[in-house]
Amino acid sequence: MSILQSRRDGLSVAALAEPRLARDPWESDATTLSTWHVGASLRALSGPLSPTLVYPVPGQEGSHLDAGQTVTASYRYIVSPGSWEQIAATTMTDPYGVRRYLQLARAEDSLSHRIHRMHDFIVLPDSKWHTWEYQGKTLGAESGKPSDVGAMWMMAKLTDDPIIINDRLPYVRNYKLAQQDSTSGPFGGAALGEYFKDNAFVSEIVWAGRSGKDYVSPIFTTFYTLADVGNILLFDSDDVELKTRLRAAADKLASWQHADGSFDVGYVRDSPTTLKYPQLKDYRATWYGFLCAHRVLGDSKYLKAARRGADWFIANAVATGNYLGVCDDTHLVRDFAVIFAAQAQLDLYDVTHESRYRSAAVTVARQYLLHIYDHPTPTTKTKTFHGTEMPDWKTSQVGLNFEHAGYDGSANRSGPILLASHAGAFVRFYEITHQRIFLDLARAAARGRDAFVDPESGIPSYYWKTGNTGARQFPWHIWWHIGWVTDYLVQEAHMRSGGKISFSGGFCTAKVGSHRPYGFTSGIVLGQKADLFAPRNLVAMDEPDVDWLTARSADGKRLFVIAFNQTDRLLDTTATLDPRAVEAGKVATWRGTRALMGRSRKTGANAWKVSLGAGGLTVVAIDLSLADDPEGPELRGFTVSGEYLAPSVTWSFFATVTSWAQWRVQGDSQWHDSASEKGYTFSTTLDLKGISTPVTIEVRIATKLPDGGTGYSDAKVWKVPKVYEPDGPNIALNRPVDVSSVYEATYQGSKAADGNASSNASRWLSAVNDATPTIVVTLASTTTPKLVRVISGPDDQQRVVSFDVQVRSGSAEWTTVGSVADNRLQTVGVALEEKLADQVRLRITKRSRDQIDVARILEFEVYDKVK
Repeated sequence: MSILQSRRDGLSVAALAEPRLARDPWESDATTLSTWHVGASLRALSGPLSPTLVYPVPGQEGSHLDAGQTVTASYRYIVSPGSWEQIAATTMTDPYGVRRYLQLARAEDSLSHRIHRMHDFIVLPDSKWHTWEYQGKTLGAESGKPSDVGAMWMMAKLTDDPIIINDRLPYVRNYKLAQQDSTSGPFGGAALGEYFKDNAFVSEIVWAGRSGKDYVSPIFTTFYTLADVGNILLFDSDDVELKTRLRAAADKLASWQHADGSFDVGYVRDSPTTLKYPQLKDYRATWYGFLCAHRVLGDSKYLKAARRGADWFIANAVATGNYLGVCDDTHLVRDFAVIFAAQAQLDLYDVTHESRYRSAAVTVARQYLLHIYDHPTPTTKTKTFHGTEMPDWKTSQVGLNFEHAGYDGSANRSGPILLASHAGAFVRFYEITHQRIFLDLARAAARGRDAFVDPESGIPSYYWKTGNTGARQFPWHIWWHIGWVTDYLVQEAHMRSGGKISFSGGFCTAKVGSHRPYGFTSGIVLGQKADLFAPRNLVAMDEPDVDWLTARSADGKRLFVIAFNQTDRLLDTTATLDPRAVEAGKVATWRGTRALMGRSRKTGANAWKVSLGAGGLTVVAIDLSLADDPEGPELRGFTVSGEYLAPSVTWSFFATVTSWAQWRVQGDSQWHDSASEKGYTFSTTLDLKGISTPVTIEVRIATKLPDGGTGYSDAKVWKVPKVYEPDGPNIALNRPVDVSSVYEATYQGSKAADGNASSNASRWLSAVNDATPTIVVTLASTTTPKLVRVISGPDDQQRVVSFDVQVRSGSAEWTTVGSVADNRLQTVGVALEEKLADQVRLRITKRSRDQIDVARILEFEVYDKVK
């Protein structure tokens, strides 16, 4: 679509391609993003300003015509009084497909539960969390930077998770301190870069390996010190050191602000007086940092500076539609900084109550509509998307926003993104304007996107093109996803309740958009003071199209369950509450229950039937009392794994406790204790050597209770089979080996029989495209193999999961004499059915649990003498 608005006569004119002309970005079983059907221009081919469409595009599909061949295309012209934005908003639903997407979209997993899945993942090593030393401080992040600092502090507050509180936040705080220049030099007070790389904070130019000099931008200070540190201070207002740093950052930003309120884009790192991008104006809401400083520090000079910056921004960016982006890897073309600016103006209005800032916010939000895909119209046609058959609507781009458009934009090669930071803001703008398109687009971005969610971590991929395979590419994005989903749900609750459910938002997240954290102060639930409250195991809903929030009254004696129907049909769901999850070490007794909005009734000891109208909201108030939990705090995790006679027991809690493991032979009365420790994550190795096998072992966790007693978990069973050990040499050692494939020449099959089981360099690795790899060892003579030991990995995710052991003699058929399924051991021994053989084959049916899915065999050992 191409739209022009005339300032002379107030008319807007548009040329609009019919939906059938839209290219399908995934026609069958592969991306077709490069297909280009329609060109659009604001000028006619002859030169004058006129909305223009071109079909077919010269040089593209359908443009090679034989003599006399005709082309048919449907289009429409729209002439409308008023602004161009109304045409864009109207055509997104008619004739284009936003409303159709909402009619079709159904969730496989609720957004609320997706937050829980991401929460489970972020505390694991697989999240790529790591720490390092820098200038006397220990810094931490999932990659070269933490993403949504406000969301991290929010999750710590809402969940009281000791891993986030103790093992994440202190090191992110250190990162923020180190990121800011604390010297008296030319950049003193400023954030020096976005990422940490090669022992320095650097811009995205350096991080992404682009050509050009590194630089420092004023907007780095707005994002990474004023907004990020400002959000920390909303949760921890007594942090004097951070307050001092916040003021230094605000004063540095003030020194950069020109008299007219504008900013330069940046300054060359090695030459602080030399402008970076001197040809550009900073058409971004860099002034927002002043608003953060004013809210935290209460100094009126920062509010004046914010107004001055916003006034310049309105006159020079909002009024003209000129915007600058925040991603140096695509030359700062306009991006999600636009919706950041819209929310920034709205935040300024909330402080000043000056209507011009709200009007500017609405204008910018309407301009951001053009960042949202509205085609092609979703259907129920079956496609194969990244190897899985699914209906077309599940793969739809409709309702998603692009990262960057333009000639070099990521939209051309990767499609839109799944990081829908704008969703909560669009609900806010619907409440202000009552324009339905804002609400429809917020919901279209959020709903039914399971085809893009990583099944293990719950993290959506960043780019549309990667389906559900791209989440691990940007591990730090997980906090942004937690942040925007929470922002969206809180705003839906506000809108659906008519403002009667309300919680204060913090500062916009750094870089990617407009979403904000919550939980640093109490809010209101239908006239009652309450705090957002989200212990990990508290709530489960059996209907994935129902989302929820939970809150707790200020005195702790009432729980609020706020349930949303995300569809246009009536829904019933069962809400199940865990009485042990309200507080660690306590167990709740549910008292009175009342539906404050909608309908609900108690159906079991811990279950409620919740009824929701189409697009409706139900709020259930549940009174409770707490008593000490006789079992101790509820376990967060409890596993027994590893070697049969030396299993590793790991367990954890959502609280700090004194705990230890106990084990016994099933049927015995005597329990054996491991050493007790104080903490929230624990691990010990049991010594079962000397026990006759086969045997069944029971393992349980003991916890010291507040009254001095001991609580015990339910026991897990550890089954030890008959264990055989070699009683002679490894008859596969240095014998000839044949393998079905190799990952690369370094990892030949012979390395699996060289006797070196400790070096990663001495492994056989199969090829990625070898779905069922095999390794065959030819023995020195015919014998009866009795035991095979497979040593793989070494990391848990890299270990072979399932395999068969097969034997044969001469050229006979292979016979399976042993099998293993769902293996997690690095060294797994397999007792074999006894058959004469001169060859032994390992046939691997599930190679690993790793993203690079290949078989990794350190050693393949064969024994014909055992004990």
